Amino acid sequence: MDQKTALNVLKSGKNVFLTGQAGSGKTFVLNQYIQHLRACGVKVAITASTGIAATHIGGTTIHSRSGIGIKEFLTDYDIEMMLQKEYLYKNIEPVSVLIIDEISMLSAQSLDMIDRVIQAIKNNNLAFGGLQVIFCGDFFQLPPVSKNGSSDTKRFAFAAKARKDLELSFCYLDTQHRQKDQDFSQILNQLRTGTPSEETIKKLQSRVNKASTKKSSVKLYTHNVDVDRINFDELMALEDEETIFDMQGSGEKKFLDSLKKSAIAQETLRLKIGAKVIFIKNNPVKGYRNGTTGIVVWFDKLDGFPRVQINDETTIKVEPEMRMIEDDEEILASIKQVPLKLARAITIHKSQGMTLDSAEIDLSKSFESGQSYVALSRIKSLDGLTLLWLNPAWLSAHPLVVRADNYFQQQSQVLQQFFSDLSDQEMLWRHEDFVSKNGWKFAPNASKTSTKKSIKSGKKSKANTLFQTAELVSQWKTLSEIITIRGIAQTTILDHLSKIKILYPHISLKKFKPASSQLTLIKKVIKSAEKNSKNFNEFGHLKLKPLYDLLGWKISYEEIKLALLFL
Repeated sequence: MDQKTALNVLKSGKNVFLTGQAGSGKTFVLNQYIQHLRACGVKVAITASTGIAATHIGGTTIHSRSGIGIKEFLTDYDIEMMLQKEYLYKNIEPVSVLIIDEISMLSAQSLDMIDRVIQAIKNNNLAFGGLQVIFCGDFFQLPPVSKNGSSDTKRFAFAAKARKDLELSFCYLDTQHRQKDQDFSQILNQLRTGTPSEETIKKLQSRVNKASTKKSSVKLYTHNVDVDRINFDELMALEDEETIFDMQGSGEKKFLDSLKKSAIAQETLRLKIGAKVIFIKNNPVKGYRNGTTGIVVWFDKLDGFPRVQINDETTIKVEPEMRMIEDDEEILASIKQVPLKLARAITIHKSQGMTLDSAEIDLSKSFESGQSYVALSRIKSLDGLTLLWLNPAWLSAHPLVVRADNYFQQQSQVLQQFFSDLSDQEMLWRHEDFVSKNGWKFAPNASKTSTKKSIKSGKKSKANTLFQTAELVSQWKTLSEIITIRGIAQTTILDHLSKIKILYPHISLKKFKPASSQLTLIKKVIKSAEKNSKNFNEFGHLKLKPLYDLLGWKISYEEIKLALLFL
């Protein structure tokens, strides 16, 4: 299935399992849907099975959100006690959509417990209390930790009763976006399903102790003890003095502690000139992404921040970046740190979500199926791979996962065909129906006829287009309603609102006012941006891009433009 169809399935309100091989764009589709939900005013709980995965999507762990913590089972008494906790109601009661990323690392038992808690708090016996639920992940990647000898049949989340009750739609993304090397992509596909050919094994064996053609490589290990030892030894071997960067944090203590614990960023980062580092955040504007490696070449004399030379000889000044836990527009906690880690070595677990130019991988202590695939799929091409050890026995996949994956692919193909047969109009009506029936941005009696007319009418007269928008605003229509009725882009509507504010001052724009927390944050960023004359255009207006960058890409251009109407 392609990404566009998967997004259409999500927007139609179905419960979805979004899957596909590493690098197929699962997180990209998730983020697109989250933006759509927020534009519609939908309360969404963004969670993941691990803290590391949660920080990648700006959410919290599902264990924290649901209140199950480290529990392995729930008694009736546990449920009664949980119903007494006010914070759980705040976490769950207002929510309409639940997203759980990296579902492969959540056990069937844990998933059933989460379902039970949500049903109790929502006082609704439907699966997950009637929420739209989206699972995302790849069961060929790291599985949940096996506890107390639990049977394989109950180990994986797809075996949970709650999963079956949801009547999931399966969206299997089948286009690979990370590896451009087709031969290597074919190798990874075979490793993923545990069916490496003799030729594939020979190609992998040819990379054992084979130096990478890339200038710098990260070592991937299965255990923290090896990683910590190597990084410490490498840093101590450098003669230059240490430069220390301390993490800054703010927010409610429990959320802040959770964010610090789950973040890849270190509370105290120690660097030296010559230290090998890896970027742990995406910032394509500045020229790096999560997984870019380089060498610290000097520290800026004015502010002390490191300059890092990456593989293409580019030197980047690395300044602190922010990670946040958000709950709709409210920022619950944030941390700010230079987005680097010592990177002579990292664990395979912490490499999930990264894209590496090259890596030296030690699989000698592998203890789970999926570890080999996760490690190798971080790399772009075969010539960037050095294997320190290879045991073909660890290239197998779990038979239950193989069987389940075949089923997911078959169901996805059926769904792809169904949605491919729908016209653009039918697709839009499905999206509108899902939103309006839940009483979000579309009024209960919103006319589908008006939507159809806006699509069929073709070109519109420019003479009265602003007046038409002003009329809808005066009727107290929401932004999503206006966009749908007018059939024009959100950016155009936002431009209309700025003109309406001047030309029709009697028309209230109060309905579109963002949350006060978001306005406060943007106001602070504006003050910072105004200090640099380069952030203004030729007409003396503040550019949007500097604000977008300073906000860590957490707030869209459209949201910023809307906020500026009230600042």
